[in-house]
Amino acid sequence: MNHDTKHIFILIAGAVEPVCTCTIPGEKQHGEKRPGEAQPAGSSRVAQSYWEDYPQLIRGLRRLCAERSNLLLFDEHGWSGDNTQANREIAGAYLADRLCGSNGKKAHYEEYLNHRVAFHLIGHSHGGNVLNELTKRAASASEWPSHWEIKSIVYLSTPFFKHQHQLNTTRLHQDCAIINVTNDFDLTQRVVADFSMYDLIAAIKSTEQETPGLKEHLKYIQNAPLPSCWSKVKAAFSHCKPLQLLLHPDHYRLHPRDGHSVFQEAMNVLEHTEEALYEIQKIVSQLHACLYYPSDPELLELSPGKSRYLITDQLFEQANELTMHLLRHIIRIKKTLMTYQQRQDYRLIPLLCDLSDSLIQLIDVIAIDKQTTSGPASDFLYTLMLHQIESFDNTRTSPRHQLDYEFAEKLYHVDVTPEDPYFSREHLIRFNQLTKQLIQAEADYEERNSQKNLLKLLLCLVASQSEISPLKKTLSQVTDLLTQSVGSHPHGLRRLISSLACRGKIKPLYQLSVRLLPVLTTYMTLLSESDIRLLAPVEKQKPHNPRHMIPGSLEYFALFSHSVSRQQLWPDIEQLLIPLLPAPAFPVTATQPRQQVVPDLSIEYEQ
Repeated sequence: MNHDTKHIFILIAGAVEPVCTCTIPGEKQHGEKRPGEAQPAGSSRVAQSYWEDYPQLIRGLRRLCAERSNLLLFDEHGWSGDNTQANREIAGAYLADRLCGSNGKKAHYEEYLNHRVAFHLIGHSHGGNVLNELTKRAASASEWPSHWEIKSIVYLSTPFFKHQHQLNTTRLHQDCAIINVTNDFDLTQRVVADFSMYDLIAAIKSTEQETPGLKEHLKYIQNAPLPSCWSKVKAAFSHCKPLQLLLHPDHYRLHPRDGHSVFQEAMNVLEHTEEALYEIQKIVSQLHACLYYPSDPELLELSPGKSRYLITDQLFEQANELTMHLLRHIIRIKKTLMTYQQRQDYRLIPLLCDLSDSLIQLIDVIAIDKQTTSGPASDFLYTLMLHQIESFDNTRTSPRHQLDYEFAEKLYHVDVTPEDPYFSREHLIRFNQLTKQLIQAEADYEERNSQKNLLKLLLCLVASQSEISPLKKTLSQVTDLLTQSVGSHPHGLRRLISSLACRGKIKPLYQLSVRLLPVLTTYMTLLSESDIRLLAPVEKQKPHNPRHMIPGSLEYFALFSHSVSRQQLWPDIEQLLIPLLPAPAFPVTATQPRQQVVPDLSIEYEQ
């Protein structure tokens, strides 16, 4: 045996934008590749594309390799990235097979089978869990040489499960260092990664060729000048008096110029909404006929052969029933508006009375019971979400619970929170309040996986984000207006008076108001219960990141903060690795760590 030890970095990507959507195995795409462009499990192009946004890490590793003759970098493990337990298990086992030649694979390092090899494993996000699955196969594969050992493990923002993907220490060197790199603003590691999910969003993206207009319709609806239209309508009621409303409802009208623009814009939005619903029907039909496969043909070969539909028969029926109901009433509303527009009749009270039946039907769709969170739309959303969840495992930010005492002594924690552009002590305190709320919501869901607890978790994620501030403001304004008109209590004096007064022509308007008010109040209550009103994007700190995400947004915490750990080979990590690597072939200037890193003995086992 050659006793000259070879050192090899193994770099493992995480689960980012997996796509698993085609009906024919082998026609899968990874990330945002073109449809039909399949990538094999060992594709170096897939592996390297994962690191393109933040190339400094690979440059740092290559620099260390250039300084040391016996140090290599293996960055070619391009697993599918599908965010499911089964695919992570397959990817880890496949990597071990590929390295040593087990399970019928050709050994990538066949020339080193008789050498001592020290592996240094580096995994980002779920790549760390793939890394753990590698240790399992390395322990069980007879082809794995006994003189191949794992000398170090670097976890970059890896979520550590209680039950899935446990580290096997059989092939770890007795002095193996375990380096855990975290960012306190990392929402994915701390919360989101608890769910292993089939990627329905990516599946929907794959249907864009068949539904090219959907994006344009949604963009139009999003950018429609509805706030200015609402201002004009509100101005028409600025001097509203109950008696005048009762005796002279026709006085509340828009100026012809304003009426034409408001009615036309409303019809345009309804037209685009109608077309968007038709496109959504096409997507649902496609996904109903679409089997889920792993994104990668080689992983498909290794998978246990199970298949599932992205949209089940039950979901298909629910979706069709819901969209047809919406379309029926949207078309009626659009026709009524068109009739008023053609007559140049911009009276608002008669219009609302004529629309009341359809509007009440639409209100009933979004109605939700505060106690159970049940309702037509919320029930469908819950069923859809539930079908995409493969498993739930409340994760931790440290692997300590997976280590026995021998290796727990060699666990190091590197905190890169100060490197996040959003970092300040005040922001961190506020963010921790948000995560505390989310962690409690997840604990509730773990204890009882009910519709209420799952939707509560979703609300916690959304409610604190400034992106929905306009929605909350509109809800508040409409709720206040309705409360002033019909009163907040069903048996209150104001409600009694308004019910007696609102007769004849304006009775439908009263019925509409009474039906809408409790629905809006429920949404206001649900949002306020989850809204800690702490997080706001910070434009002035906006980094030059690949997706131009603004610090403080939900997308930023889930994606950018999750990637801070892999933005470069941080000095603290390098200083921990250097003693475990071969000596450099020539004098080099050592990097200076930000702080002294000591074994992570202070961290208690998380509950």
